[in-house]
Amino acid sequence: MPYDVKLLAAMMRYGTMYRKSCTNKDTMPLRYLTATPLVEFNFIRMIRAAGPRGADVWPAAYTQDKARRQFERIFIAGNNFCETDAVWPLLEIFGIHLEREQVDQAAQTRLPGYVFCSPLFKETPDPRFCAQPLLCVDPALVLGVIGRVTGRFYRAAQPPDYSIAQMMRVAVLCNEIRIPVELCAQEERVAS
Repeated sequence: MPYDVKLLAAMMRYGTMYRKSCTNKDTMPLRYLTATPLVEFNFIRMIRAAGPRGADVWPAAYTQDKARRQFERIFIAGNNFCETDAVWPLLEIFGIHLEREQVDQAAQTRLPGYVFCSPLFKETPDPRFCAQPLLCVDPALVLGVIGRVTGRFYRAAQPPDYSIAQMMRVAVLCNEIRIPVELCAQEERVAS
């Protein structure tokens, strides 16, 4: 059997590529990771990480769905907000003071053009194939990206939707070199 066929068979069997050494007994695993880290844009997790009052809202061990339900019950219904309301008064509750112009500028200058996005992982990814996603903790960039995502596509020139419903519904991962990694944080992740 030719070497490349054996290699392909090993890749399919183990999920990893192995290269034979000169002794024919040793193997060296190679990992396939993305060139740039995955960055998560998630309104609820951003508030927990970036807002001065965010850590008091819910424990880190909450799943995305449980955190969203608690957030809706306590902060949206509890403050008489409607899903069609703009997100600005809700941010003030958490000590995040932003204006629409700041958010528009962050989206258009830091991430111009377009980016393909994917939904959040349902389970923790296999570290051999995908590094732990970083969480974007810059409120202006998170709101700017989420407000311009339609389906699995972000476009900076798109008219934004800064409604509470859009912020609660959309949470995406992006693999893009233009996303400033210094605006991100590594946080423990639980399956959604």
